[in-house]
Amino acid sequence: MPRTNRWMRARPFVLVALCLVAMSASACSFPGTDCISIGVFGIHVTVVDAATSQPLSGATVTLVDGSYTENLFLGSATNASVGMYGALERAGVYSVTVAAAGYQTWSQNSVVVRRAGSCNSIQPTTVSARLTRINSAT
Repeated sequence: MPRTNRWMRARPFVLVALCLVAMSASACSFPGTDCISIGVFGIHVTVVDAATSQPLSGATVTLVDGSYTENLFLGSATNASVGMYGALERAGVYSVTVAAAGYQTWSQNSVVVRRAGSCNSIQPTTVSARLTRINSAT
């Protein structure tokens, strides 16, 4: 009886592993599927000082769609340049309110997040809030 070397016994497993790696490198799709399942934020909010256009840290963003409310907090200056993301995988019509100490509250209504395409994916929207400093002189 001929001896089977280790390579011959392991080859099917190696081929399957290589195929799985190749599929995951090609947009995470498997044969027969066109859609990938990843979470997409529906709203991206950037917050800047209206006079200087500099990103603001310490802002609170509130997203409201009917009875749904989501609060986001922009803590550090590093994150301020990136902005905030909310409404994870949630289509709707939102009111966006931004508040920061020393600034007038900013809001925008009817911010629409839709699902579209053959995969019914979230189509993100960006909101840019330009906050006006409150005049401290009395």
